[in-house]
Amino acid sequence: MATSTLEISHVTKRYGSGATEVVAVKDVSLSVAPGEIVLIMGPSGSGKTTLLSMLGALLKPTEGDIHLNGYVISALKEDRLPEIRLRQFGFIFQDFNLLSALTALENVALVAELAGVKSSVAQKKASLLLTDLGLGERLDFLPEKLSGGEKQRVAIARALVNSPTLVLADEPTANLDSKIGHEIMHLLRAIAKEQGRSVVIVSHDQRIKDIADRVLWLEDGQFKDID
Repeated sequence: MATSTLEISHVTKRYGSGATEVVAVKDVSLSVAPGEIVLIMGPSGSGKTTLLSMLGALLKPTEGDIHLNGYVISALKEDRLPEIRLRQFGFIFQDFNLLSALTALENVALVAELAGVKSSVAQKKASLLLTDLGLGERLDFLPEKLSGGEKQRVAIARALVNSPTLVLADEPTANLDSKIGHEIMHLLRAIAKEQGRSVVIVSHDQRIKDIADRVLWLEDGQFKDID
């Protein structure tokens, strides 16, 4: 366990029961090392989103254990989970999920403030991260004034601002063109490696395979050989 940021052991997720039972994820095990970037690919309906939701403590497994940075997150009570999500995880979504009334800087700083960081410190952290991501001239722009690539960079900064143990990205290039998507994933890789953050990405995008340390194929709720 000491050599892994994330350890999932024999995780299964079932919906329904009896004749209507659906097994979305079946007996999956996975270890992710500190600073490792893992890309999970697979066809639609293969269980990728369900698995990512369990890794992010958004969904409890029916069976199996999920360990993250010393926490058995699959066994935690519901009232413990919001703080764990805020401090241990960074989330990146395909549709960015930025607050439209807040500037780029405010979108990022807010997440740090929710974790108890003083507003002035949160704004400084947000500014440094956004500048590292090439948005130093866009700090005061509302999301509607940003391109898709710029919005995703704001989302990456937001995911990293609380120094999470694990970053989870759900189809992060889905709303970006090929060139921009590839550039942004390389930016995410560079910053994650520099900070020692583990990253799990779920994607259909074959063009970002080169940013991953490991590529896994999920089909019918199970990891399968891709060779």
